Amino acid sequence: MKTRLGILTMILCTAVVSILCLQQLYGCGPFFDYAIFTYTTHPDFPLDIYAKGNMGVVQPTYARSYLVVAYRYLAGTGFSQNEQKELVALWDERLHLPGSVYRAEYMKEWQAARDKVPNSAPSKRIDIFRAVDDNSSSFSQQAFQFLHKNYPKSPWTKKTPYWY
Repeated sequence: MKTRLGILTMILCTAVVSILCLQQLYGCGPFFDYAIFTYTTHPDFPLDIYAKGNMGVVQPTYARSYLVVAYRYLAGTGFSQNEQKELVALWDERLHLPGSVYRAEYMKEWQAARDKVPNSAPSKRIDIFRAVDDNSSSFSQQAFQFLHKNYPKSPWTKKTPYWY
């Protein structure tokens, strides 16, 4: 009888400890808190940061022009400001980007429109990481102005303090 009671006690204790210490186990992974995306043929945008020597993790699958830049910085020679601008212009042309991906005039237009929004907090530095052409920017601005002019008290208007 004592043996049976001891075995039952041991099984009960094992079950309680197992339940208290049980954690969710995943079948495969890795599981990050955010998505990680990388390009295989070029570094992440904006490319001027890469041209200045802030390269991050250099992938061996990058096109040769990016690998040459990495080699020069790792060798300690780097590039002058004019050479950096020429590199970015070359990459923009090869990637068929309209002008520059991070055109300053779009940011000035955006900041001027944002400053017109009442009770808006001052904005921090904003980087554009996508190609913006004249048509999409103009259309976005028109939609933004229409929304704020015709529906100033709409919840959607309150949630849209800027245009792209």
